[in-house]
Amino acid sequence: RGISGDTETARKAETVRQAFKRPAWWVLIFGWSLAACAGIVNSVSFRCFGHFVSHATGSTTSIALGIEGVSHGRHGWEQPADAAKLLASFLVGAFACGLLIDKNQVHIGGKALYGAALVGNALL
Repeated sequence: RGISGDTETARKAETVRQAFKRPAWWVLIFGWSLAACAGIVNSVSFRCFGHFVSHATGSTTSIALGIEGVSHGRHGWEQPADAAKLLASFLVGAFACGLLIDKNQVHIGGKALYGAALVGNALL
């Protein structure tokens, strides 16, 4: 039996789809505005100081620019490797927080330790 004939999978997918609630329009506009501001800050900081200030997008851009620099013989693999390590450490920390926090509540001992989980993420 193929994937399309799997009614259990289709039922689970429909349950997940129904649980998703589209954010309000003002939340989307606010999110887009924050993303635009982050991009502007990242671009200006790179142009002025030679460093990205954002975690994921700046590191990803740095990896791409590093690979491009390696392909043109400007430098070795150290620069893109350092950016990849930075991105990997952010993703591991975000993943760890995601394991601890479900719907804004930490499930260790029944107490909401959201702040402690964020501090732990920052220390990574």
